[in-house]
Amino acid sequence: MNPHSSTRPRAKADEAGTFVLLPPPNVTGDLHLGHGFSFTLLDTYVRFLRKRGETVRFHPGTEHAGSRAEIAYARLGAGRDKPDFLTWQDKTRQSIIGQIKLMGVDADWGDEYNSMDDRRVEFIRGAFVKLSNDGFIYPSTEMVNWCPCCDSSLPDIDVKFSCKAGTRYLLSLSDSKPGFTIATFGLERLLGATALAVSPRHRFADELDGTRVRLLGREIAVTKAGPGDFADPSVLIAINPQVNPADFRAAGSSAGANLYDRDGNIGAAHRDFRADNLAASRNALEARLVEDGWSVEKEAVDHHTPHCAVCNAEVHPMISEQWYFDIAKGLERTRRNPEFHSKLWKKGFELWMEKLRRPLENAFHESMNTSHYGGYSSNRDFLVSSQSGWGQPLPVLRCLECGTVSVAAHEPDQCRACGARRFEASGEVISIFFSCCLMGASTNPSSLRRNAVDFTICGHDIYHYWGSLKNILACALGYEAGFGGLMVHGLLVDQSGEKMTKSKGNVVGLAGLVDRYGVDTLRTVVYDCVYNNHDRPFIKFDPADFSPAHSYIAELKARLLEHEIDEHADEHADESADNVITDSAVQYLRTEIDALMEGYKIGHAYKKLLSVIDQRKIVFKTHSAKIGFLKLLYPFHPSFCGESGSGENQ
Repeated sequence: MNPHSSTRPRAKADEAGTFVLLPPPNVTGDLHLGHGFSFTLLDTYVRFLRKRGETVRFHPGTEHAGSRAEIAYARLGAGRDKPDFLTWQDKTRQSIIGQIKLMGVDADWGDEYNSMDDRRVEFIRGAFVKLSNDGFIYPSTEMVNWCPCCDSSLPDIDVKFSCKAGTRYLLSLSDSKPGFTIATFGLERLLGATALAVSPRHRFADELDGTRVRLLGREIAVTKAGPGDFADPSVLIAINPQVNPADFRAAGSSAGANLYDRDGNIGAAHRDFRADNLAASRNALEARLVEDGWSVEKEAVDHHTPHCAVCNAEVHPMISEQWYFDIAKGLERTRRNPEFHSKLWKKGFELWMEKLRRPLENAFHESMNTSHYGGYSSNRDFLVSSQSGWGQPLPVLRCLECGTVSVAAHEPDQCRACGARRFEASGEVISIFFSCCLMGASTNPSSLRRNAVDFTICGHDIYHYWGSLKNILACALGYEAGFGGLMVHGLLVDQSGEKMTKSKGNVVGLAGLVDRYGVDTLRTVVYDCVYNNHDRPFIKFDPADFSPAHSYIAELKARLLEHEIDEHADEHADESADNVITDSAVQYLRTEIDALMEGYKIGHAYKKLLSVIDQRKIVFKTHSAKIGFLKLLYPFHPSFCGESGSGENQ
């Protein structure tokens, strides 16, 4: 019987039960083994709960992925044609759903969703409006991380850092007394400098303090900085509120025009130096500095550079009006954390929550160009707007007469300020992190405000921020918690210890493995891995493990069929012997399996069952003993037991 055509009765919306979220895959390409891990474990747990009589709602879905999908499409060489992109998106979504079905996931396929379907868009936009009306979401002009490739602002969690050799420019005036050197990693940053900071440890700090120098057509002052830790006290550093988070002033202050344009080159305010690209613009700046009497030296220095986690392009700072979720206010509403049946993951979650409670620290240090929290961002709150071309429309409208901004899911009858009736909708979209963090709440069929999601499973690389933000946002909407329970498994790494990611090209495709080895082989490999790596942050995976696992599964299935029922087994063996399985033995085994599964030790529960099956001369005392054992095995290998877990298909 096909597990996707289950005849389980559908639960009523508010019927007591468990809502399980299948973490929606991004619609960017085929699924990989990481998805296979999470989905196999989740399917096993859902089957376990249903087999013992619990009502479980298990809705499958996909995430539209915003700029991630746009970049994935562009990498195919297809450009950014919107109609073709939407066709590709739909085909990719259908392919992903097909791959999940190929795994035999026992989801409620009649309740499939996508984050861009009408119900989800309406819910997420409505949540944005409610949180704005309740004071959790607000607009603010801030320094943000800008990706010129994605053409969008990025939340801090979407900014990654890599240490690479960079060029540091050293500028000096030969006739200056005392002599000094200016250091910068980008000559263009001097265009926005409001002053030059000299370390108090500089040998001429007192003499330089208060002097003025001419730089690229402007005269700026040298000022002695506080006791901060300069990387090199012998050089001066540019104070720049358009580039450095520590120099940026809150919204309402004068920060001047943006130094960079959306394309990553020098902005239009400095068109005299703008060339075809940033490298050419720097050459023009260098030539002007030499004309003005500066000597320019270059040195190679290892430099921590921020990159976009979506497309890997280098990001730069941009001062822009964006929409934010107030983390501090959200934390005040948070009622309880998810349940973790592991001290390791619970501690990691608590540390992340504690990090969110600490005040933002922006230490000036141009060699890092980063704040304590990450990227160029000067605002720690959760960025919930995006300039991506694909996503749920931001529910923000601006009056065309007076410019008053309204947050509303639908266009109001008139402007609240001037009464005008003409509005312009924002061309921006809601951040996919905001959308994804509320996907469970948007999908949960129950109107009861308990957990937005009762249970799910994910890898450890996302559970801390993903779990914390889901928890905070759900509580702000009135839920008791974002998650009731959260199972975390280690992160898959290849034989070199590198995380498996699409960008590195070291992922293992899921569909090909299932086609070659079958679902049961995949399941036993997953169980073995989580058993051998319980509570470990990394799981080293070798694709060669599939071949012996495939042979083992074939042998296991054949052996299970050979296990006969012998009502007279106690005549030639002690009933307590290991090879005789009685009804009471099955009942005891059920108690052990239940305890392990309730502790999310799915691999341990599987190994416990295998310790019984692996005995070649196993004998079931009664037919009911065999049926009872197959019901225990069913969540792990439903194909062995028939859909009902009764063994009727054997």
